[in-house]
Amino acid sequence: MESHAGRESVGSISNKSEYSFVETNNTNAAMFDTSVYYDSKDTTLGNVTGSFNRSTSSETESYVAHITKWMSSLETTPVGNITDISHEEYIEDEVTLNMYRIIGPLIIGFGTFGNILSIATLCQRHMRNSTSCLYLIAVAVADIFVLWTGLMYRVLLNIAEIDLAKTGDIACKLRMFTLYFCPMLSTWYLVAVTADRAVCVCLPLRSKRLSTRRKAMLVIVIIFLIMSSLNLHFFWTYTRVTEDCVCDTANTQSKVFIELVWPWVDLVVTVGIPFVTLITCNCLIIFKVVRNSRFRRSHMNVKRSKDNTNSMTIMLLTASFSFLILTTPVQVFFIGLPQWIHTSFATSHGKAVKRLVLATLSLLFWCNNAINFVLYCVSGRRFRREFFAIFRCRQRSVPSYNSSSKGSNNNNGGLGGVSTGTVTTSLASRGSSLMRRASNASVVNNTIL
Repeated sequence: MESHAGRESVGSISNKSEYSFVETNNTNAAMFDTSVYYDSKDTTLGNVTGSFNRSTSSETESYVAHITKWMSSLETTPVGNITDISHEEYIEDEVTLNMYRIIGPLIIGFGTFGNILSIATLCQRHMRNSTSCLYLIAVAVADIFVLWTGLMYRVLLNIAEIDLAKTGDIACKLRMFTLYFCPMLSTWYLVAVTADRAVCVCLPLRSKRLSTRRKAMLVIVIIFLIMSSLNLHFFWTYTRVTEDCVCDTANTQSKVFIELVWPWVDLVVTVGIPFVTLITCNCLIIFKVVRNSRFRRSHMNVKRSKDNTNSMTIMLLTASFSFLILTTPVQVFFIGLPQWIHTSFATSHGKAVKRLVLATLSLLFWCNNAINFVLYCVSGRRFRREFFAIFRCRQRSVPSYNSSSKGSNNNNGGLGGVSTGTVTTSLASRGSSLMRRASNASVVNNTIL
């Protein structure tokens, strides 16, 4: 068996050490790459985690050491080989293996197809001018990369026993880079679109100046550059160790950075700031929407103009809360794991249960990157309308303005068709002579149509 554990760690494993498969805690990243670590009392990790409860400072250090061990160790042995290592077979391991083999490809296929449909719908003429739609397109693209760089790696490892990170030095570096970069990108694009919607809802008078397509594109590029810069260090901190055929830290300095500094950076950037921002923005949006809905009940004439805004707001709220619901369980699991590892998961069977729980939460995490299309269709009336319009074999037009908009293209520079109906209504009370003029104008429009 070969693992992505460090050369020093692999060399120190004794025959009495118990092996256990856990997933890489990349906090909110595509973390769930199984890695081998050992719980023997005479190992470094065992000594660190054994002192977890000695003091407040030791608890923090133990948590960081425990988490970073998962993050810096990418296991190359498929789940199917678990029984070869533990010398015991549990039904939980078989279920875990089948989950990755069956559910994994389904999530990848459904998520890829759904995100492509989302991009096609959001690129339609009546949606692509919205800044929120630009952000959602970026989210869909990032989600596709998360599925294909994170979950696909696990599927190949368990179905075909193919570890792409072992194929070369560049593959090793790219593997570690994409493992963190893609989920960070997807998360922050979702934060950006939620903040943009909060500005539009809470500051409607300033939104036309603050929320523009040009600024949205600039924000998308800035987020991409910042997330890339944060993860560029993997190209020199990690390398493929030829003699051990593993992807490991390049030197001692890199190992110190990966184990002591990077976990906190990843925790704050991927989990801390996004969660606080999403919850804050969503609360502001909900408060403002409820307040505005009460106002519109007594002003029904503005209801139609607010329909599209409400549809987009509800759609984004659904996506944001879905993100929080699907990604929070695995975060809670990793926070409590240093304690549970010596209690509920201490036995051999407990480790098998842990692998099953972690696989379930991992797949739940990846569902967040696969179901946005369904959420958009269910919660967004405008999105549904544009999606179904793709498959219509007739010329698309904006609902509620079918006849007037067509007339406007040929009359009075785009204003005649819409204004005719309005003028006709307003002139109806002025006398028969004015009504006659309005009727003539209507005849002209009908002739053009």
